[in-house]
Amino acid sequence: MQRLAFAVSAAVLIAPLWAAAASVESGGHFGLEQKTLPGAQGKARKSETWLDSSLQVSLKPNRYRRITFRGAFHGSFLLASDPSESGSVNTINQSGSPHFFEEKELAIEYRRGGNKLVFGSQTLRWGVSDVFDPLDQINSRRMENPLSSNKRAELMVLWERRFALRDGGAFTFETFVIPRRKGALLPSQSSAWLPRKLYVPNLPDVEFVLPDNLEYRYNGREELDDALGWSSGIRLGWRPTDTEFAFQYDEIGPSFPALRPTVTGTVVALTPRRRIQADPLIELKEVYYRERHYGFSMVHPFESALVRFQVAKTEPVYSGRTLARDRSDFSFALEKQFALSIVGQSTFLAQAFYNALANEDAGNDLASFSSLFDRAGAIGFRFAPSETTSFMIGALRSFPSASEKAATIGLATLGADLTDVFSIEAGWTFIQAEVTSPIGPFSENDGGYFKLVGSF
Repeated sequence: MQRLAFAVSAAVLIAPLWAAAASVESGGHFGLEQKTLPGAQGKARKSETWLDSSLQVSLKPNRYRRITFRGAFHGSFLLASDPSESGSVNTINQSGSPHFFEEKELAIEYRRGGNKLVFGSQTLRWGVSDVFDPLDQINSRRMENPLSSNKRAELMVLWERRFALRDGGAFTFETFVIPRRKGALLPSQSSAWLPRKLYVPNLPDVEFVLPDNLEYRYNGREELDDALGWSSGIRLGWRPTDTEFAFQYDEIGPSFPALRPTVTGTVVALTPRRRIQADPLIELKEVYYRERHYGFSMVHPFESALVRFQVAKTEPVYSGRTLARDRSDFSFALEKQFALSIVGQSTFLAQAFYNALANEDAGNDLASFSSLFDRAGAIGFRFAPSETTSFMIGALRSFPSASEKAATIGLATLGADLTDVFSIEAGWTFIQAEVTSPIGPFSENDGGYFKLVGSF
C-alpha cells in the first residue's frame, strides 16, 4: 500500500521535469481570512486568522496524449486566535488539527476510446443534491466547520466507461475501489463547533449541563468491522436526451463517525429527565462503522431551469446498527436562471429535504447533525451585477417534530474581483435554534468572515 502511494507521488512530483516535452497547466491561490464568532461559548475560539493556499498542476506528455498527470494541493494554517488553545494555537490533537496541508488530487489518468482509468488520490462526487447529500459519501471529510466541510482525497482506482447511443444519448458505467480510507477530521478541541452549551449524545432521557470552562480531549479511534478498509461502489448513468438518470450502490464507512463521549458529573435532577452537571473535561472517541448506500437520481433541464430529484437509502451494517439507524432520504431542487435589467444575471435555488425514517429521539450532538435535514427546506438567491461582482443570500429551515423545535440558518456572501489577480469575499452566517432543535448546541455560533485572495 505504501509503495503504491509512493509510486504515484513520485510520478506526479517529477512530472515538471518533463515540461519541455509536455503540455503543462498550473494555477493556485493564497488567501488571508479573518473569521469571527462573537458569541462563542467557554474556551472556544472567538476570533481566528487563517492562511489558505492551493496549487494545481496538470501535465500531458506530448508523445503519450492518452495519459495525464494531475496534482492539486490544499493547505490551511491557523495564524492567530482569541482565546488561543491551551499553551499554543499549534496544538494538534488526534482529530481536527487546525493546521493541514494535503493533496486534493495526485493521480495518473489514462483515456482511450470511451474508457477512463484513474489511479491515485482524488475526490469523487456521486449524488446530485446540494447542501446535504447522503449519496456523496465516498470521500472522508474535514469538519472544522460542519457548515462548510471539505473533502479529503482518497487513494483509489477508478474506472469509467462511456457508451454512445445511436440517438445521441449516452450510457455510463463507473466503479471505484479504495484500499484504505483516511477517516474524517473533526473540529479541533478549541473549535466553537464542539458543543459548549448543551450536549445530548443521542440519549433522550439524559441532559448534560456543561460548565463555561468546558474542555474537550480526543481519545483515539475505534474501528468496527474494518470500517475504513476496502470500500467499493458502482454507478450507472443513462442520458437518453437532456435528462440524466443514475443508479448507484456503495459499501463504505461513514464520512462522519459516531462520537462516544466520556462524561463525568453530578446528578442534580431525576425528573422529568435525568439532569447531570458535567465536569469540565469531556473525552471524545471516534467510532467508525460500515454503511451501505443505495440511490437514484434524476437531473432534468427545461428552458432556463434545472430540476434535481434524488432518493437515497443509508443502511448501517454489522456493528454499525448499534450506533446509527437506517435513513431514507428524498430531496428535490429547482434552480432557475434569469436576467434582470437592474442586477444582471441571477439564479434562484429552492430545495426540500425529507427523511422518511426520521428518528424522534435523534439527539442534538455534533454526530447527529444530519437530523437537521430530516424535514427541511432551503432557498437561495444569487445575482451578479457584473462579471466581477456577485452577491448571494440563502436560508435553511428545519421543521419541528414532536420532540424537536425548528432551527434556521441564514447566510449572505459578497464577492468581488479587485484586479486580475486579487479578489475579496465577505460573509455572515446567522443561526436561530432552540435548545431541543437539531443544532441547539450551536445557536450562539453566528459569525462572519472576510477574505483576501491572490491567484496565480
